Amino acid sequence: MKEVWWIRHGQSASNAGLRTRDNRSNPLTALGRLEARRVAGALEREPELIVTSPYVRTLQTAEPALERFPLALHEEWPVHEYTWLADERRRDTTFLEREVYAERHFGLLDPHRVDGEGAESFVQFIGRVEGALERLRARPERYVVVFSHAAFIRAVLWTQFARPTVLDSKAMQQFLRFMESLKIPNASVVRMHLGAGDELFFSPPLTAHLQALQADLVA
Repeated sequence: MKEVWWIRHGQSASNAGLRTRDNRSNPLTALGRLEARRVAGALEREPELIVTSPYVRTLQTAEPALERFPLALHEEWPVHEYTWLADERRRDTTFLEREVYAERHFGLLDPHRVDGEGAESFVQFIGRVEGALERLRARPERYVVVFSHAAFIRAVLWTQFARPTVLDSKAMQQFLRFMESLKIPNASVVRMHLGAGDELFFSPPLTAHLQALQADLVA
């Protein structure tokens, strides 16, 4: 059985409420870098494969793990955030400023809607998620660590819970409700075991490795 650790990036500038230029270049905060070191220390053995998304904050979160395990294979996959908002509306905004766009976009419950250049539809997003799972199943490595994002990790779990056959407005609404019900903290770990066929086991988001972080902040 294949073991996969899904790890959300550490706290980013956007998570801290700061204005960011775009989604891809949004960096870690000082706290996020401390969280990244805690994640690296939580890895119980050397991963055979470390995957990062194309976004800066996941690569920065993975850096301590890559330094600890220099022989691990490192690949970049499209396991990045749900990019539902067009670049022009995302540019130089805060999380709170984007809330009005989120209410409008998701209120339509249109799974095929693309907000504009740089954005993707819900159908396209779930396609990326399912593609990543298929890719993982096909890989020979038995222990893989994936540095990804909250919405992507939630979508991984939702597709396995819901097993949607049609990505219509009802499925999109179910996913949004699932998103609201499951918190994926920064630098948390979801452990997943992939077996043959549809066999799959996974943990809740784990944060025990972050409990002593306050000591690092005081030091």
